[in-house]
Parts: sequence; structure tokens; C-alpha cells
Amino acid sequence: MRPKYYKIPIDTRELFKRKKIKPKLYVSSKKSIDEHLQLLFMTAQQELRFDHNYGTVVSSLDYSTEKQTGIFERSIEHSIYESITQFEPRLKDLNVKVKYDKGGELITSDNKKDFKVYITIQVQAVIKQLNEQYKNVFKIFFSPLTES
Repeated sequence: MRPKYYKIPIDTRELFKRKKIKPKLYVSSKKSIDEHLQLLFMTAQQELRFDHNYGTVVSSLDYSTEKQTGIFERSIEHSIYESITQFEPRLKDLNVKVKYDKGGELITSDNKKDFKVYITIQVQAVIKQLNEQYKNVFKIFFSPLTES
């Protein structure tokens, strides 16, 4: 029997309502890995009460002041690689690439300009249980820099 993977986040209010059609609780292993990696990337280290090592440096860095250098990207890659290795045991043969895009996107509306800064995280690995290739690209945006 294949293991069941819960959808993140679980809406507990819907779960216990008396309905004939219950919300979908389970997802595929690939979708579960996608959701877990997204959660891992967006959790700052020392933010989780029961395990201070869980998370990455992704959400704790100041992207507005950083220069676009390979050293900055490699430090993020290292943090992500270590976290995935430690907290996502379903993956093996891991390869992580990070691209910091300070070029971002310029969004104009109502007399102001918002400038989005983002990083792109490319994860390639093999799903151990299925012996299948896993590949996904995550684009994480940070609060827009606003020019009025």
C-alpha cells in the first residue's frame, strides 16, 4: 500500500463539518514534496518552536540591499541544500541552483511603481520510493520596493 501524503495546509474547519463531500486531504507524492519544499523555503531558521534547525535563510535575508553576486546565491544554495537533505528524506541525488533576480519586475499603477525582487530556486533530484526524476522551479517574490 502506498503511503498517503496530506495536503498542506489542512483546513481543519472543513474537515469536521458534517458534509457528504469532504475536502480533499491527500495529494500525490510529487505534490506533497512540492508543498513541503515551499514550506521549508519560506520558514526561517529558528522559527519552528520544536526544531530550530528547520527552515532556510531564504526568508531572513535582506534582498533590497544585497548585491547580485555569485557568493550571495551560493550561500542561499548551501542553506537550501542542507535543509532539503536534512528534512526531505524522500529525495536523493539532490541538485540545487539559485538565481537572484534583482532585475525583477516593474509594476506600475495609480501614480506609484512597485519593483519586485525575487529568487528562482531550481531543485532536481530523484524520488527514492518511485525512483523517478523530480524537478521543480520555485519563484519566491519578496515585498515590493515601492517608488512614489
